[in-house]
Amino acid sequence: MLRNNIDNSQPCLPIKFNADIQVTYLSRLKFNLKNKVRENARILHCDTNAPSNVFLVGSGNRMKQNFIPAFKCLDYPVVISGIYSRTSQHAAEVGELWGIESQAELECAALANADVIVISITTRYVSDILKKIHRFTDTKNKVLIIDTPVFEGLKHIQSAYLLRKYQNTIVTEDYMNFPQFAIVRDIIKQGKLGNIKKIEMHNIGYRYHGLATARSFLKFSLVRSACYQDKALHYQVNNDCEIVVVEPYQKLDGYLYIKGDKGTLLYCPQEFKNAKEIILQRPADYSLTEQYLENSFVGFDLVGPEGQKLILAPLFESVKSASFFSKEDFNTFKTMGLVEVLNSTFKYNINSQYGFINGLYDSFVTKVVHSRRTFGLPILKIFHPIIKYFSALRN
Repeated sequence: MLRNNIDNSQPCLPIKFNADIQVTYLSRLKFNLKNKVRENARILHCDTNAPSNVFLVGSGNRMKQNFIPAFKCLDYPVVISGIYSRTSQHAAEVGELWGIESQAELECAALANADVIVISITTRYVSDILKKIHRFTDTKNKVLIIDTPVFEGLKHIQSAYLLRKYQNTIVTEDYMNFPQFAIVRDIIKQGKLGNIKKIEMHNIGYRYHGLATARSFLKFSLVRSACYQDKALHYQVNNDCEIVVVEPYQKLDGYLYIKGDKGTLLYCPQEFKNAKEIILQRPADYSLTEQYLENSFVGFDLVGPEGQKLILAPLFESVKSASFFSKEDFNTFKTMGLVEVLNSTFKYNINSQYGFINGLYDSFVTKVVHSRRTFGLPILKIFHPIIKYFSALRN
């Protein structure tokens, strides 16, 4: 059970006030307008004596292989109280496997009593599901967790206002929450690479997931211009850094190279077939890769000016053992990333900074670039505030 009271003393993006300044009526009005268009990234407070109730919408591979195992690995007490799918037989099969009560109808008591609602379905049905939930139950004290890219396309953007009807709306950008990318962010945060000038993602960043991950290295700076050239997506962001995402996407069969004005970093996954060749061709100040012992993953090997060290990933084994299906390391990393996404329901982390507006923004920008046309500042940057204000109009 989740308490309905909201701790407004710790907003995701802190706003500091000077107690000596007299706040005028116009100042209060301006602040209220700003607050309305902000993403409502507020954590819920868990009562450890009564677990939070979770309701699942969808029963596909994503739900079976990632969401349910991720919930099983949370540090916070949760109970998955129901699962619904348009294909009731699939929901029943998943429910029987995991001990979850399947529901023949979406409008049920389990949905009404849920503290957290998870939607992982085909994007073209998302808008209709959101409308049905909104008509059926009050959602202002519930958390919505929804898969990227949220909507199928711009024709469904008019439903974005429904995402504000929840206490918090979390988009599941688990790729940027992979443990190896968290290590990269930590190195950048420590200033070891200086100001980032170029980020190259060779075959490891799928469209909006790749852009979201690269932007997470840059505190989610917006894109100024973009183009598609030689099977690569090129983005220029606000802080004069270039992001290059080379296609096709091949999971971890590729590499990440980051260049700063103080140093460079190379993440070369063990799965990459040309790893040895790339390490020789792209020497870097910091080198990161997976470490295996007798074919079993044990952590990440980081080599830098300070020496060599093994960075453990203690969640890896528990996540891998929680999955009944895919046991490949990539799927385990995906579920580990999803654990971090789900944790942002209860605590602030990097995913708390990435709300549904950023999710819709990255999806739109990558669609624009894949149209094989070049767009600049007026198109790409303005879409971010448009989503913010448009989604607030019908609140």
